[in-house]
Amino acid sequence: MSKLAIILSLILLASPRVAAQQTKKLPPVPEFVNVPPEVAATHILKKVEPVYPAFARAVGMQGVVRIGIAVGTGGHLNATEGVISGWVCLGRAATNAVAQYRFRPFEKDGHPVVAETSVDIVFKLPDSKNVFDPPPPPRRPEGVRGFEKADSVTDISPELEKWVDSYLHASDASDFSQRALDSAVAVEIPTKDPKVRLYIVSEQATCGTGGCPIQLVEQSARGVRLLVAPDEVAGAFYAHFHEGSVYPDVFIEHRNGMVDSEITGYSEVGGEWVLLYCGKFSAGKGQVHVCR
Repeated sequence: MSKLAIILSLILLASPRVAAQQTKKLPPVPEFVNVPPEVAATHILKKVEPVYPAFARAVGMQGVVRIGIAVGTGGHLNATEGVISGWVCLGRAATNAVAQYRFRPFEKDGHPVVAETSVDIVFKLPDSKNVFDPPPPPRRPEGVRGFEKADSVTDISPELEKWVDSYLHASDASDFSQRALDSAVAVEIPTKDPKVRLYIVSEQATCGTGGCPIQLVEQSARGVRLLVAPDEVAGAFYAHFHEGSVYPDVFIEHRNGMVDSEITGYSEVGGEWVLLYCGKFSAGKGQVHVCR
């Protein structure tokens, strides 16, 4: 038998196997099913209590935080979808707790499914006499300041410039960080503590149509530290003092088009800066409220 005939016969013998492998069915994609929270609660096999954030414990912040989740066919979490209700600033602690949950797998008509549902994480202190009651935010923005105004820009001190330099290089290893540093500006926010200075630091080189990337930075005898770095870019900000407060609440405007904007307000709570206020404005009309 010639070599060619042998090769052809081997190919013919292997063909059924190849065809069988090619026609082998892939496992079906599991169906996604919305499951009521009360039903999901009956499937919990392992529950982990949240670690109470120090700032929340210090001021007596407590309540129920509802987290949206997706549970895979094996009973492990596929994803968390953030805070649905409750204190937004407790969201990280709540998410860390629920990420360790385990569930009895969910089924529909005898087939495993991915369950989209939510769970409630309870934050409760043994002594609930002093429950945190945040002061109301201003009804409307006060003293809104944009970064484009030259008279609002503060000369960056050498210490703050060194921090900005290291921060930008840590976030971007390319020479683009040098261009951002060259265009960085700082706007000082007044406080009632003479030993502490607050700044909004903006990187003008990375500004887009919606605003500029910003950071809220503190400079004190302990050095320079980052307080807040919002995910969104910002077009403007304003500060608001409550009666008896040492530090102002800092409200940052995130522009969504020509007339719409979102407001996030950060406050010093129990020694930490947390997201405490949320709001939306359209054509100058809107309201800021406590995020929960």
